[in-house]
Amino acid sequence: MITLGIVVVCLVAASVAHIMRDNGSDDDKTTAKAVRALGIVGACGTLLCVGTYSTFRTIPAGNVGVTTLFGSVRPDALHEGFNITLPLVEVNEMNVQIQKHEAQYLAASKDMQTVHCEMVLNFRLRPSEAPRVFQSVGANYSKDIIDPAAQ
Repeated sequence: MITLGIVVVCLVAASVAHIMRDNGSDDDKTTAKAVRALGIVGACGTLLCVGTYSTFRTIPAGNVGVTTLFGSVRPDALHEGFNITLPLVEVNEMNVQIQKHEAQYLAASKDMQTVHCEMVLNFRLRPSEAPRVFQSVGANYSKDIIDPAAQ
């Protein structure tokens, strides 16, 4: 957000310099040229830095990055480590390490006795399936899939 503000300030400075150049004396025109050049260079430099910085992504160990472009999930996941992406791509990290899910359930036996059950389940997400799971179930897949299946 700050970089967008810098770009706007630089563009406003360039516009003011353009107006000063058209309406002022020779000294004002020289100053206006310098301010305009500085504004244009500042805006371009800021956009270049933001564009360059947003193309480099680091995925932590034990995670994969599911990329989306304008809400559309891309089929290939980014693997852990350093990755280069398009500046407009959003990266959602998904854990592929072994995870533990604990839950308590109540059930009734055949003769209508209440049975208390505590379940512990170890699971992990396959890295190649992460984009499909993210698209069809979402990032909170463990609660959406495991709890209903165990009840």
